[in-house]
Amino acid sequence: MGETVGLGFGDIETSVGAHICAFYRGQQDRDDLLIPYLEEGIRNGEKCICLVDSSDPERIWESLHCDHTAQEGDAPQVEVLRSTESYLRHGRFDTDEMIGWLTENVTTALPTDRFPLVRAAGEMSWALRAFPGVGELFYYESQLNKYTARIPRQVLFCMYDLDRVSGSMVIDAMRTHPRVLVGGLLFENPYYVDPDEFAREWAVPAVT
Repeated sequence: MGETVGLGFGDIETSVGAHICAFYRGQQDRDDLLIPYLEEGIRNGEKCICLVDSSDPERIWESLHCDHTAQEGDAPQVEVLRSTESYLRHGRFDTDEMIGWLTENVTTALPTDRFPLVRAAGEMSWALRAFPGVGELFYYESQLNKYTARIPRQVLFCMYDLDRVSGSMVIDAMRTHPRVLVGGLLFENPYYVDPDEFAREWAVPAVT
């Protein structure tokens, strides 16, 4: 597996560069995964980027139990942003813009000696709302696998609430993530589809 990193719960480790789909049920279940995941990154001195949709960033800050205070003049170790400040920051979703945003934020953090790794988490329920471009979600998820291959010093943790997403979304999430976390177990995903193959099959909806 090469270099590994802990997810912060259940003694689970994954390889650096992993793109993981995490299924959960409800906000408490989300926090039981998300908070330890971020706290593990904070303890390891990693850059943490958390993108939330169903709750305010303040809830995440209040739930963190380890020191995440950056020294004055340093880039912040932890950033917690709303979906409207990240995925939907222009009132719409665009795959290339979002990957460009991630690339800028990750490559800015990594050249410094301070952050050995970027640990990102994204709550994907924003795609359930009627914003232009949300139909690109799984095309975006598939293209993230090319992105992590280019910039492997990171771990991406994409979170899907089974109480809210449809069965077709679960299937497409399975097809676009090499690893899946469900029921407290992380496994290599036999249903994963190569991003080029997925792109050929997937008709990206026109953005209106």
